[in-house]
Amino acid sequence: MKKLKLLILIFVFSTIFGADIKNSTGAIYISRNYFSYVDFFKFKSILDSLNLNYFTFSDSLDTCISETLEKVVPNTVIDSISVSNFDYLIILGGRGIIKEIENKKLLKLIKDADSTGKFIIAIGFAPVLLVKAKVTDGKFITMTNTYVLYEKVKDVKIKYVDRDIVSSKNLITTQTNENLGLLFSKFMELYNGTSSTESFGK
Repeated sequence: MKKLKLLILIFVFSTIFGADIKNSTGAIYISRNYFSYVDFFKFKSILDSLNLNYFTFSDSLDTCISETLEKVVPNTVIDSISVSNFDYLIILGGRGIIKEIENKKLLKLIKDADSTGKFIIAIGFAPVLLVKAKVTDGKFITMTNTYVLYEKVKDVKIKYVDRDIVSSKNLITTQTNENLGLLFSKFMELYNGTSSTESFGK
């Protein structure tokens, strides 16, 4: 049933929005270990169905291992890209994000993407990287609500909203991967300028 709903959403996206965003390129960051394969599969399905351009990247070209032991080889490495290579950034969730909190190259890329007005989508654990990259000032966010994440950002004042999907200016964050179809729909509206930049869903 969930897959059917996702396919229906994809069809609606391709009918209403597909042409407006067809020349964009997305960048998907995958943690080397313990990334969310559900996040990856859902976004890949949406982007492929819309025939949109995107690439995956990580710290190295080594095989990335998901939380459920699926294997994905990224298209390129973080050292080989800059913000000029993509129009929006997607950061997959998963427990592996905890090890990325001190990843200076990734944090710099996030900060550069934010400073150039790129949209950034972060799922589950991933919004904590937005906080660490200091791109959340004056913006609302949500994230998976765990003590581990709280400890990592307890000294930073953030505008946390306890909703599953939150969009604020150029940031779109979610607590879980249950509604990634709706999240991407919101992103498309923002990208096309047909929606308010402040929205708290569910």
